[in-house]
Amino acid sequence: MRTWICLYLLEYIALIVFATENDTSSTPAPETVTGNLVEENTQPFNETDFRKDAVVAEGLSGFNLRPHPRARSRCFSDDTEGACFTGDDCFRKGGHVSDVFCSHQPHQEVTPLLCCLFVHTCGDVSSEKVTYFRSPDYPNKSLGSLACDYDLIVQSNTCAIRVDYLKVNLARKLGGVCDIDQLFILNSVDGPTAGQCGPLSGYSTTVAVNPAQSKPVKIALLIQNEGSYHWDVKVTQLACNQVKHFKRPPTCGEVRNEILTGSSTSHGYNWYYSDSRKANRHDGSWKNHRMSDPSHAWWSYPEPIFNTFYYASTKRHLIQEGLGVAPRARRRVISGIDAYLGEFPWAVAIGLDQMFFCGGALLTDSLVLTAAHCMMARDTPIGNLILHLGDLDLINPNETAHVLRGVSKIMFHSHFHPFLLANDIALLRLDQPVAFSDTIQPACLPSPTESYVGLKANVVGWGVTSFPMGEPSPVLQKLEVETLANAQCSKVIEEPVTLGMLCAAPTDLQGTCFGDSGGPLTVETKSGRRVLIGVVSFGVTGCAVQPAFPDLYTRVSEYLKWIDVNAI
Repeated sequence: MRTWICLYLLEYIALIVFATENDTSSTPAPETVTGNLVEENTQPFNETDFRKDAVVAEGLSGFNLRPHPRARSRCFSDDTEGACFTGDDCFRKGGHVSDVFCSHQPHQEVTPLLCCLFVHTCGDVSSEKVTYFRSPDYPNKSLGSLACDYDLIVQSNTCAIRVDYLKVNLARKLGGVCDIDQLFILNSVDGPTAGQCGPLSGYSTTVAVNPAQSKPVKIALLIQNEGSYHWDVKVTQLACNQVKHFKRPPTCGEVRNEILTGSSTSHGYNWYYSDSRKANRHDGSWKNHRMSDPSHAWWSYPEPIFNTFYYASTKRHLIQEGLGVAPRARRRVISGIDAYLGEFPWAVAIGLDQMFFCGGALLTDSLVLTAAHCMMARDTPIGNLILHLGDLDLINPNETAHVLRGVSKIMFHSHFHPFLLANDIALLRLDQPVAFSDTIQPACLPSPTESYVGLKANVVGWGVTSFPMGEPSPVLQKLEVETLANAQCSKVIEEPVTLGMLCAAPTDLQGTCFGDSGGPLTVETKSGRRVLIGVVSFGVTGCAVQPAFPDLYTRVSEYLKWIDVNAI
């Protein structure tokens, strides 16, 4: 019976993909209601000015910025966002009239404007700016196998679609893979996404689209689990001129000279929490567990990712070097040195269930950049994440005051691939902004035109210090590496290196390892600022198996437009 259901559902999704890829019919443009909208800006725009400096970001070719008419009036009924229409117009457009009046309606209006909500389920179609896609029995849980899809007609001024997983609980991952329940997004500029599953509440992703494209964006779900499931997904069409270029904080990339010499004694801030509930949750950090029970583990490996690079390259290189498949443990970052307190004030330690497992880099007072595989390689409930900022020694509670934060949203790249590790990038939004200080500063983002080849760079992390049986370093480690051209790197590792990847090699038997994932790779500019050029992604041959062998990073300069879109 289970086999029959699987075959049926696989046939269903195959038909959807085939139909959407071969449908050449044009879809009518979204209808416009003229009598009951807030005044719109209909000034012509110069699209050429916006397109001539387009970034070639891998996976983001559709984000071409351009102006658009101002969006119609927004409104809210409880936590559900809607648009202001008359009752008749709302009904005609397939919406649900709430009991909330739009307070900003013009006084001369005879017919009142009400907050119209667009809530849909399986088989529905909409062209509205903000809609909600919910499971058939929501808010109750559903049972049984299901094939379900929802179509969104793209408006003429839309360049991206944001999908917010407000409350989503599907079957959990098995070995880091979704093979029971799967949620796909189809017909974006970059093709179908990988299937997602598990406890996705609080997650978000964005896909690029062409304005007024003929094919609707389709969200499709295949449900095969034998338990219950539910979802509430908010779908927002982002106007082309709604995307603004990321504005760097004035102090980004700055490090105090006293910090670099190790002579600074002032930390400049204390512990603080958002509220009593979060204080109790944050107080359960790995430091406090370590203090109460020194034998208690303070770290955890993320779910292992055995990608195609690992399978294809690791065994071959080990055999060539006569090392065998299971090399002896070696000192690792593997062989970094201790960083000074505040030397890398953008370094962030990420913990799950009170145990450290990944790194990140602070970009603003509320955004942290990390690797997508840290969040997506296993089930990672957003409420179980804790971030340490301004820290140096993860198990010493007294070497510095530092700040703990929870996460309010996880924004992962829509086309992250768990096996290829393509588009291995994610943003975490803190549940409360942090105050900058001597030991908490953001890193600067790179220039989109610089190649950053042949430069000395520093990678930092609390990752495993020996392979394969080592433990992470409780003290932040730093390692100097040199960046390589992608073509040169590809020859060394004997695998293709895509535009979204960056290679950097140490001088000896050194490199990054488990736990360093998501951590920052930075270079120093002539002005002394540190620029974030890479995010630790993976090593082709495991962890420092061969001397001076490159590790691979996510190339941040190829994802600047993605950061622009998700920082909205």
